[in-house]
Amino acid sequence: MSIESDVYSALTGHAGLVALVADRIYPSAIAQGSALPAVAYARTDTEYATTLAPAVALTRTRFAVQAWGPVQADVEAIGDQIVAAMLVVSVPPEARYATFDDEMGLYGLTVEFDWWS
Repeated sequence: MSIESDVYSALTGHAGLVALVADRIYPSAIAQGSALPAVAYARTDTEYATTLAPAVALTRTRFAVQAWGPVQADVEAIGDQIVAAMLVVSVPPEARYATFDDEMGLYGLTVEFDWWS
């Protein structure tokens, strides 16, 4: 199973998040024309801790999970549920920030976290 699959399982397996976005949890990007609010997740960085052997001892994979929707309060609530979903699998958030896209008229929120393996 890939780390992406594990992240997807954590997000789709969390009832609080599913209650807000149903099955609108996508890898990489939310397709144009998709119903909102929705969530997209993507790997943004991978860092390896190596040994002298040489071998990979640990891998830190940074993920960003974005929520987009027309109502700021809804997007913030989705962000809370993203954090809760990842805490269930012992992955705490590293950063959280909000945005607004004037062109689309949508509120956005990103939660970043590191998945260690």
